[in-house]
Amino acid sequence: MMFEYFIGIAKILRMKHVNMRSHKLIELGTAFPEHVVVTREWLVSQGFEDDRLSRFVSSGYLVRVGRGLYAKPLGAVSWDARDSLLSNAPSWRVALNSVLLTSATPIAVAGYSALWLQNLAHYVSDFQDSSVTVTTPATTPKWMSSMTSVTWRQLDSKKLFSGRAGDLDAGDIFHLGRHELERALVGTGLEVFGFGQTQSWCLVSSPERALVEWASLLKTQDDWEHLIDVVEGMATLRPHLLAAMLIACRSVKAKRVVLWTAREYGRSWYKPVVAQIDQIDLGSGARQLIKGGVFDQEYKITVPRREISEPTQYA
Repeated sequence: MMFEYFIGIAKILRMKHVNMRSHKLIELGTAFPEHVVVTREWLVSQGFEDDRLSRFVSSGYLVRVGRGLYAKPLGAVSWDARDSLLSNAPSWRVALNSVLLTSATPIAVAGYSALWLQNLAHYVSDFQDSSVTVTTPATTPKWMSSMTSVTWRQLDSKKLFSGRAGDLDAGDIFHLGRHELERALVGTGLEVFGFGQTQSWCLVSSPERALVEWASLLKTQDDWEHLIDVVEGMATLRPHLLAAMLIACRSVKAKRVVLWTAREYGRSWYKPVVAQIDQIDLGSGARQLIKGGVFDQEYKITVPRREISEPTQYA
């Protein structure tokens, strides 16, 4: 009788163990989708201890894809390759989508990369799949920096913008619907890219914000020429949003460059933006932004010497 009693206890304990393991497997199945990668710290915060993670790896339910980085078996397939097999999206978009789940601080595609992604770039090329400019108020995670398929160029959003545009505080947005996402991003100058079209959707600077970000990075004559070429084709910028980005911008250089370019190349959105010039802090004093350029009296910056074939139009 005593032997049967212990056998019964053992069966109960075994059943409890099986049920607990099954429960954790179910939790793992619903914790994150197959198209993202997650960190050990995030998994632990979700209740998965290190020993359990090791068992999941041994059993094939999880795959280590980097130091302290995990994916489900499908997600582990060539995730850090230039041509990712996941979600019909490049690996850098898989990374940015993963950050939205695992980090409280969002990272968004920014500057020229954002314009390229939204088909507003002057030149058609695929180089942006291996070199991507992003913006965030924090540092990018180490696992992103260790990716071999992409080089990240980071813009510190807090240094470039004040208020929500700098903080990028949108809360937990990974599981939100499209309309909820748009409401959460109000005031940041960020938009959603690829939502509903691919699993690896990401945040991206609006064209208005991206233009200001790109202008802050200009250095060479080629940089200026490229920006001017792009601005000449940007006929549909939203004046209210561009003005908001310029008001929030901390870079005197970026603000003067954007306004000079819009004025000089006759963009229709220049006039309503400049109507709010009293709210845009343009600083004081002259700025030499390019050697050998010509000095613009209104915005007090040196600009490239360039032939203009047609007179400026403001309307």
